[in-house]
Amino acid sequence: MKMNKIELLTILSNVIPVTIFTLFNILCDDDFQTSLKLNKQIDIGFVQIGWLIFSLIGPFLKIYLTVIIYGNNLNKEKQQ
Repeated sequence: MKMNKIELLTILSNVIPVTIFTLFNILCDDDFQTSLKLNKQIDIGFVQIGWLIFSLIGPFLKIYLTVIIYGNNLNKEKQQ
């Protein structure tokens, strides 16, 4: 099965941020929490939220590019 660039971009934009989010969860362990100040824990939480929001970009980007390609194909058909 051949995967086009849009599908690969969608998969990577979902997998990479979720993996990084999971790695950041190591910092939520009790051993690490005692060495981190409260402000740093809050900052890490916002970074995790940011990574999860970034993982939503992939599906939206795929839909956007699909609509653009479909629109371009439709314009070419109308011109012919």
